[in-house]
Amino acid sequence: MKRWKTTITVVLLVFVTVTVGVIVAQEIGKAGGSASVASAALDPSTDSIASQEQTTEAPAAVEPSPSTVESAVPGTDEQTESVPPEDRCEVLAIYFHNTHRCTTCLKIENGARQVVDSAFSEEIEFGTLTWSAVNMEAQPEYISRYGLAAPSLVLVRTVNHIEQEWIVLDDTWSLIRSPDRFDAYILASIASYLEACP
Repeated sequence: MKRWKTTITVVLLVFVTVTVGVIVAQEIGKAGGSASVASAALDPSTDSIASQEQTTEAPAAVEPSPSTVESAVPGTDEQTESVPPEDRCEVLAIYFHNTHRCTTCLKIENGARQVVDSAFSEEIEFGTLTWSAVNMEAQPEYISRYGLAAPSLVLVRTVNHIEQEWIVLDDTWSLIRSPDRFDAYILASIASYLEACP
């Protein structure tokens, strides 16, 4: 009997230690995330996001393309001024899922994807809004980056591929059984992020 009590005590101590370690790591990740802005660019062919950390002090310099470099106008000595590229704002709708997917997870992803495809087809065609699904177990850095506790839809607004803000749409889990409220929640959340794009 004493051996069982000792075993259970050790197991509970290990569990508490690991839990506290995870919480501390998440808090450190959140504190570290406020000091930097991450750039995110979707690669639909690999179903992943490539990230690169940038400091918030100054955005990375943009190398001018040949079309923006001053060029001589044929037949005259005049030169045209180079024009910096226009800021490109984009909203990324990313559904983070586990390797093994439950019925509710699939229902949330499919429902959100249908809303995106039907209500925002012009934005998708123009490239202002993109959709992707990412296995967060295969890329665990996103679990701590976005504070994911379960499969989730995350909206990320970027300008010139530099992340400006993001939100986890946690209410999808509680609203999935109310299709009208679920759709309205997805619509309003994405529309709000798109409004922030000029």
